[in-house]
Amino acid sequence: AVAIGPPAAADLWLVDLESDTLSRLTREVPVHRPIWSPDGARIAFSTPIAGGWSLMSVDVELSRQTDGTAPITTLLRSDWRLYPGAWSADGRSLILQARRADTGWDLLRWTDAAGTERTEPLRSTAANETNPAPSPDGRWLAWESDELDNVVQVYVASLSNPAARTQVSETGGRWPVWGDDLALYYWETGNQGKLRRIELGLEASPPTVVRSQVVLCGGLSDQPCEIAHDDELLPTVSPSWAGFGVDSDRDRWLFLAAPPTEDPRQPGGIVVLEGWSARSDLR
Repeated sequence: AVAIGPPAAADLWLVDLESDTLSRLTREVPVHRPIWSPDGARIAFSTPIAGGWSLMSVDVELSRQTDGTAPITTLLRSDWRLYPGAWSADGRSLILQARRADTGWDLLRWTDAAGTERTEPLRSTAANETNPAPSPDGRWLAWESDELDNVVQVYVASLSNPAARTQVSETGGRWPVWGDDLALYYWETGNQGKLRRIELGLEASPPTVVRSQVVLCGGLSDQPCEIAHDDELLPTVSPSWAGFGVDSDRDRWLFLAAPPTEDPRQPGGIVVLEGWSARSDLR
């Protein structure tokens, strides 16, 4: 699922990676940060409305059948700017980031249980907390925060106790994403921009870092990637800093590539990298 178009008028589209075809899912509703529900039936996104922002969702199959004219469900209206982060594993709640006037970006959890909606804070501090990512088993939460010297780093904590957190990045980190094997991936913003894989000790809270390894080089430098395994250079991608996806079972990464020029009207592209980790002993 991708938002295509300028931010003020982006529509939601479905990309079939096998056939390289597009299906429109929305029309004339500016789409920000689309995310899939765990069962693949719905996509949530946020959109600006008069006086605030709205969290919405669409039925994927119904929208495909109607060429983007199916009704859109409003989940939440707010005076704050909202971005969905991820659905919970059971699909009954959404973890969001909201920009409040007094505390900046905070992490919230929206839940619809038996028709009763509730919004509660998860992390609300003087720092900016953004890009939440709950683990596939629903026990852990990764996010970004600039709480230390205004440098954005990646943190992990138990969802039941987000205050007992562990900083897992060292030189700056963005866009944490969990693999199906409960390894955590993030873009290392320093050191030319590399994608790191973190193995965590998750037996108790707070978690511990067991192993950290570079798996990809990012396109943040004109210099070639200097890291090699088995005498073979790691591949280089040009991230747009709009996130990425990891399919651990199929050894596949999906990226939104940066535009080829500085002209914002020039679109980037979707990059799919398959089978890389099987080619090298990544240490």
